[in-house]
Amino acid sequence: MEALIKDGQESALFVGGCVRNALLGIDVTDIDIATIYTPDIVKERLSAKGIRAVDTGIEHGTITAIKDNKTFEITTLRKDIKTDGRHAVVAFTDDWAVDAHRRDFTMNALFADINGQVFDPTGRGIDDLKKKRVVFVGDAHERIKEDLLRILRFFRFYGLYGAGEAEESALAACKENAHGIKNLSKERIGQEFFKILALNRAADILTLMFSCDVLKDMTQTYNKANMQLLVDRQRGFDCVDIYTRVLLLTDYNAEAGQDYMVFANKNKIHMKKIMKAHAFLKNMNAKEIRASVYWHGNAATLQAYLLKTLSSKDSLNPEVVDVARYWHAPEFPVTGEDLMAQGYVQGPELGGKLKAMECAWVENDFERLD
Repeated sequence: MEALIKDGQESALFVGGCVRNALLGIDVTDIDIATIYTPDIVKERLSAKGIRAVDTGIEHGTITAIKDNKTFEITTLRKDIKTDGRHAVVAFTDDWAVDAHRRDFTMNALFADINGQVFDPTGRGIDDLKKKRVVFVGDAHERIKEDLLRILRFFRFYGLYGAGEAEESALAACKENAHGIKNLSKERIGQEFFKILALNRAADILTLMFSCDVLKDMTQTYNKANMQLLVDRQRGFDCVDIYTRVLLLTDYNAEAGQDYMVFANKNKIHMKKIMKAHAFLKNMNAKEIRASVYWHGNAATLQAYLLKTLSSKDSLNPEVVDVARYWHAPEFPVTGEDLMAQGYVQGPELGGKLKAMECAWVENDFERLD
C-alpha cells in the first residue's frame, strides 16, 4: 500500500472480500486492492519498492504483486463498456463510485484504506452485510446480464453469508435468466457449482436454486433430506467430499454433471471408485467394509457407506465407519512366482488362478489360505 499511495491521497484501497470478511470477523485469505493507477504505473511503483509484479489479468487491469511469498491482486478502477453475459470490455477510470457500481453485490462493493476506514459507495453495503442480506448492486437483471455466472455466485454467497428469506427481486432475476447459464464455459460453471456443493447449507441452497430453474435438469430425483443427512454425516466424520454429493445429486450418474462442468481425471476416477464400492456393499458389516477397502480404497468405501445408509438415520454404525476410514488393507501374500514354483506356467491360467486365490483370501477376511 505504501508503494501505491502517493502524498496521502486515496490512490489505493482494499476492496471486496477482504473488507467484507474483516468486517465479519472471519479469516481473510485473498487480499484485493483497487487503485486509480494504470497497470504500467502500478508495476513501476511496485518495482521501486522491490516488489515483484506479474501480469495475471492485464487485459482487465489486474496485476499480481508477490511479497514474502504472499500474493495481492491489484486492479485498476474500471467501468464496463460492453458486456454479453460471458465477457466484458472495460475501460479504466479514476472514479471509485463507478467501479463500485459495476460489482456484483453490495457487500462486495466496500473499500477500506490502510488505516481501516471503510467506504461504502453504494450506500447500503455495510447495512446489508450486518443484516446478512445478499443484494445485487443496482438492478439485479442488469448485473446478471453483464455476467450470467452471477446467478450461481448469488446462491453461493447467500449460502455463505445470507440469513432469512432471500431477496425476491434477486431470485426473480436469477429465474428469468437461468436458461443462459448453459452458454457459460463448463470450467466457470464448475468453479462456482463445486463451491456451492461444499457449503454446509448445500441442501437448502440446491433446493432454492432448483426452484428458480437454475441447473434443475441436473437431477430428476433430488432429495433434500438425504442431501442434508449426507452433509451432516460428512461434517460429523470430517470427511467432506463434494464428488459424493455430485453422485447423490445426479442419482449416481456422474455423466449428468459433465453436461455442465469439467471434472479432473483424478476426480472422475474417484467417483467411479465410489460407485463401484456402492455397488459392492450389501450387508455393510465390518468384514464387507474391509473387503471393499481392499478393492476400492478407504476414501471410496467410506463415502459409499455413507451413501448406502442414507435411507435410515439409525443404520449408520460408527464402528464400521472407523473400519472404512482407518483400516489398512494388507498386501496379498501370494505372487505369480509362488505359483510358478509349484508348476504353473506363466500365462492366462496362472493369472486366473492367482485372481481366484486373491478373491478367496479376501472373502475369507484376509485369513491365510492353505
